[in-house]
Amino acid sequence: MKLTAVPNAGYAFSNWGGDASGSTNPVSITMTGNKSVTANLREITSTLISPANTVNSWDKSFHWTGVTGATRYYLEFQKADGTLVLRKWYYTNTSCTGLDCAVTATELAGIANGDYKWHILDYGVYGYGSWAPYKNFTLP
Repeated sequence: MKLTAVPNAGYAFSNWGGDASGSTNPVSITMTGNKSVTANLREITSTLISPANTVNSWDKSFHWTGVTGATRYYLEFQKADGTLVLRKWYYTNTSCTGLDCAVTATELAGIANGDYKWHILDYGVYGYGSWAPYKNFTLP
């Protein structure tokens, strides 16, 4: 019998559990009796919280809701025109409490007023996740 996991939007197939194993989707199992198979899924993007919109007072911190199973996050910060300003890995054990994540990028201490955007890429035992959509903001 062939089983195919079809995740809802916002989730991706991770691996099989129970009487099936591995991370190949679909998977074939031989029916020799009752079987119990679980398709394990994971969230595919973080939810970016702040900075967003117009920021009058910014302490160079970034806040997001993380992804279950992530062990680190890759922050990318750019000018609105796509010019790279900062890329840096952050580990969940120092930047997250559960799925509530926050870091302060001290490297941005002298950042000028203007339009910017940022996003996060998650990484865990499942490999690389997906980039969260950009969050835009303005320093007036």
